[in-house]
Amino acid sequence: MKKAFTCVDLSQEKLLHCSSFANIFGLLCIDIALFMGFTSVILKKFDTTLFMNSLHSYRPRLLITEPKNVVATLKQPATERFNVNSLEHVLCSGPAVGRRVRQAFLKKFPSVKYMTNGAGLLDGAPGAMIPNIGERENINNSGCAVATCDVKVICAGKALKDDEIGEICLRGPTVMQGYVDDCESIDADGWYHTGEIGHVDKHGNIFIAGSLDNFIDVDGNQICLNEMEDVLLCHPSIADAAVLGIEDDESAHRAKVFVVHCDETLTYDDVKLYIEGQLSYNGLKVEVEFVDAIPRGADGRVLRYELLKDELPQEKQITATEAE
Repeated sequence: MKKAFTCVDLSQEKLLHCSSFANIFGLLCIDIALFMGFTSVILKKFDTTLFMNSLHSYRPRLLITEPKNVVATLKQPATERFNVNSLEHVLCSGPAVGRRVRQAFLKKFPSVKYMTNGAGLLDGAPGAMIPNIGERENINNSGCAVATCDVKVICAGKALKDDEIGEICLRGPTVMQGYVDDCESIDADGWYHTGEIGHVDKHGNIFIAGSLDNFIDVDGNQICLNEMEDVLLCHPSIADAAVLGIEDDESAHRAKVFVVHCDETLTYDDVKLYIEGQLSYNGLKVEVEFVDAIPRGADGRVLRYELLKDELPQEKQITATEAE
């Protein structure tokens, strides 16, 4: 465990914790802080002004947060009056932070050297990957597998080489033995199929693109709904967003975009044109709906089935729930 924090002075370290304890990684980080002797500052409820004041007052170098908090911070105006240059390392729990949101955060907080998605795993008691806190250019991975855990990437049952994209599988003594009435999660060789898509580089760093459930097929092309959400969340007039894959009666897939706007002049066409200008998804049909709020669970994940439960009762939702 200490290997992940070799770049910090344990006796002087302060940690600002803005992640829900309903998320296994958020809970794990508190245990780590106690074990390492960090001073922990815990926000009972996230508020952007309180968050900025906490950075200014307590001067932490390490931040534990969630993607929705990262996005809310990006929408916070007039942050120049806060002194936040103590912040150097950011670990995010819950769903992965998109590349564009991450880049926007790093631009707003230039003192941050490292920002990554923590990969807590309830099925792996409690984690299978450990952040390798390093330099700014290595910000987009979730670290390496812990010493007791093996990792491989597969596609159509075949193990892939370094940097090839597929489903991430784990095996080790801390990984659970299986789910009740589910014979597919763990195969005959003991590999747990996580349902997460990504790749592993030659150094053993693990990169997670998103859940298998968040990909839809359009004319033979795999489209990542997380990438669409990443684009939408960087729009200055969008406070929050979620994208679901819908299968119509003709078995054609389309994207249903739910948007919470912070500018009432924003229109449906504005959102569609923005997506088209950022992403080249040929053949993808996009529908936009404005909502008051995006329903989220205690761990910050979008409750996708809630978005479709009342609004689209006749349509088949193919990505209703996100893998926990």
